[in-house]
Amino acid sequence: MRERLNKAAALQWAGVLVLYAVTAGLLWRILQIQIANPYAGDFLVHIQTALDPTQTGYSALNPVYQGLWALTGSYDSMVLFVLLMCLGGIAASGWFLHRYAGTGIFASGLLGWCCFCADPVYLPFLNDYRTLGVQAFGVWHNPTLIGIKLLGVFVLALYLRMVRQFDEGLHWRDWLAFMVLLALATGVKPSLLFCFAPAMAVLMLWDFVRGRCQRFGRYVWLGCSVFPALAVVLSQYLVLFAGGPQQHEESGLAFSLGANLLQRTQHPIASILQSAAFVLAVAVLCAGSLLRDRMLCMGWGMTGFAYLQHIFLVETGPRASDGNWTWGTSVSLFLLFLASAVRLWQQTGRWKEQTPLRKGLICLCWLLLAWQSACGLEYMLLFIKNGTFYL
Repeated sequence: MRERLNKAAALQWAGVLVLYAVTAGLLWRILQIQIANPYAGDFLVHIQTALDPTQTGYSALNPVYQGLWALTGSYDSMVLFVLLMCLGGIAASGWFLHRYAGTGIFASGLLGWCCFCADPVYLPFLNDYRTLGVQAFGVWHNPTLIGIKLLGVFVLALYLRMVRQFDEGLHWRDWLAFMVLLALATGVKPSLLFCFAPAMAVLMLWDFVRGRCQRFGRYVWLGCSVFPALAVVLSQYLVLFAGGPQQHEESGLAFSLGANLLQRTQHPIASILQSAAFVLAVAVLCAGSLLRDRMLCMGWGMTGFAYLQHIFLVETGPRASDGNWTWGTSVSLFLLFLASAVRLWQQTGRWKEQTPLRKGLICLCWLLLAWQSACGLEYMLLFIKNGTFYL
């Protein structure tokens, strides 16, 4: 019996390694295309900004690029670094599913890949582009998004762990790790914090009121964990929006209804449905327990704040056309995708208890997950074929 289990585990690990090897090959080619062509993605521009002493960058990836260049003098080392971030994000997604849904080795690897690499449902008669205009979360042309997706998995996991332990008291190691990772993710790109912190604040207030305003000190202690990340945002703001022409002194933030949502999309409402198809179906499946489910509440809270920013805010000045407010929806949808996959797996495990209607809904959820994952794979293949992310 033990030999059979060991053999089965070995076969599952072999399947995961093959999946990772194929993915690594695809990503290496995608990143090499971007290194050779500045119009194929943001990667080369990020590297050139980091290595140019006259440029002021805000991302925590810049010193990494500088260090790799000093050590190797080769762009390939930076390609390898971003490739490892991608594979790390896929592995972290698999770990999250194994940790919270109890998936097996191969199921964790495959579903982790699906969540990390999925993209919006592609319907060309609604919107021309596969990832532009829609709120895509398989964003391969921007290494900063890849970095915060990787860190975001652990930020969410630590948050859920602290919430679970809250009544017994916060563990200082979890609190410190959460604070450091959130600040690091913000240093890479502030998009995660802008969505995570407001959702966390609202849920903390809800818990505080529901708990008859007890344990005030613990709530303050938990809330203080975001202060270093807020300090990072302040420093990034000073780099981007203050200090002279080199720092884009004419740039800023403004209210503008739908400015980001209307960029490169013909049907903005459809773009939201295309991007959130799977998570919306799972929300319907879990509607009865949604408000009691902290994992889904946090995922939907983040996504809600991300869409509020995406719909109502816009950058002005030289960055106005960059569409940077869409990155919050990209990261939040990815983390919500993970949370939804956890709940779908658990509901599927109780298949015999489900009504025929719920069984049909479970099948629909799996179909949408497979569809969005297939769209992500197709996007990667077309990126390699056409040499551009304008697909």
